[in-house]
Amino acid sequence: MTKNAQQVLEDSAQQIFPDYFPADVPPKESLDAEGVFYRLARNNPPGKACFLNMKEENPKRMKKFQGLQLKCCYGVSMFMDETSLVNVFNKFPEGIGERFIAKGELNPQDGRMLKTGAPDSTHFTIWLCKDARVHEKFTCIREVVR
Repeated sequence: MTKNAQQVLEDSAQQIFPDYFPADVPPKESLDAEGVFYRLARNNPPGKACFLNMKEENPKRMKKFQGLQLKCCYGVSMFMDETSLVNVFNKFPEGIGERFIAKGELNPQDGRMLKTGAPDSTHFTIWLCKDARVHEKFTCIREVVR
């Protein structure tokens, strides 16, 4: 393999994050994303808009966060267990409407992950790479209404 071809392979395996991420995001203690995850989606099938982080969706909400919680605003919440996701959804206010439980498998090319929920939770924050198309990896498995 030529040096140039090897460099291209190494570069394609690198994780590149959006330009608006601060220098310390994702946090250094995060790991390569890997595993099966569940997420609430507004649409079936899930689209790119179903995987927006708080910075993209509602940046004004970020003002109340600091430290790790602020770093998590640049990530997307997911769960490794469907039941945990349903339990969280059931705490949403009545009348929020329909959502879909989407299930998909992530790998290191998609981004970085960190367990950010309570010790007994399966909640993870996933910092998605700049050109990740994770919505194409997720399928809605059922509808939930509140």
